[in-house]
Amino acid sequence: MEIGEVLRIDDVVTGFDDNKPQRPCMVVRITAAPRAGAWVLPRSTRGSDGTFVPAGALPGLDKDGRFMVLPRFVATADLEGCPSLGVLGAADRDRVLDNLNDVVIDLQIEL
Repeated sequence: MEIGEVLRIDDVVTGFDDNKPQRPCMVVRITAAPRAGAWVLPRSTRGSDGTFVPAGALPGLDKDGRFMVLPRFVATADLEGCPSLGVLGAADRDRVLDNLNDVVIDLQIEL
C-alpha cells in the first residue's frame, strides 16, 4: 500500500455515502501502530465536490469522478483483501493531495 494507490473499499467500512460496495478510495496517509491503517478519500461519480479525476486515469475508473476532500480512516484489518486499481499518475495524485483536508488527519493524531 502506498500514497496515491486506489483501493476498492466498501462504504460500510468507510462510512461514506450510500453503502456502495467496492468504492474506489485513494490512500492519502498510512499510519503505524498503535492505530495502524490508512486514511483514504472515497471517489464519487456524482456531485461537484472534490477533486476531479477523469475516467481512464486507472483501469477500473470507467466514469469521470471526484475524490472527496475529507479523509476516512480504515484500520489495517479492514484493508485486507481490498483490491487495488493501482497508483494514480503523479499529476492526478498531486492534485488530489493538494486539495486534501489534512486538518482532519492531524487532529486525530494529536488526540
